[in-house]
Amino acid sequence: MTSFIDIYAVKGIMTYVLTIRNQTHYFGVHNLRDAMNRPEGVGLLTVCNHVTTIDSASLFAPQMHFRDLLDTRNCGLWNVAREDQPFGTRFLSMICPLVKIMPIFRGGGVYQIALSNFIQRVKFGEWCHIFPEGRTYQVLSSTPFNPRIS
Repeated sequence: MTSFIDIYAVKGIMTYVLTIRNQTHYFGVHNLRDAMNRPEGVGLLTVCNHVTTIDSASLFAPQMHFRDLLDTRNCGLWNVAREDQPFGTRFLSMICPLVKIMPIFRGGGVYQIALSNFIQRVKFGEWCHIFPEGRTYQVLSSTPFNPRIS
């Protein structure tokens, strides 16, 4: 229940920032809606590049309906983040797990606990999202998508 409240608060803030304070246009949202209506026990893995550190929260928030948040499979999405950014302070270290962010350690390789937990979440039918390039791009041009994700 606490996670629901935290995720709903983040959704509200990001929806305000992206749709009221800015003009954000989404294309192909029906594809995401179709994927979110998957059968029970089927995980959802979404992948995209990102420009800012708040993309994880902001990309999907305006597209999530209240009924999506009532479904534990779609109530927010699991994400991994570098341990020194969102987990840098004691306060953020307490908030991040509530909004489904797992710390990942640079140089830790693919066999670290956070990635194993991330994979298990997908296997158990939850929604997980990953930014495969591993960094944010401050140049506003889009970087090419790398299909070789391992």
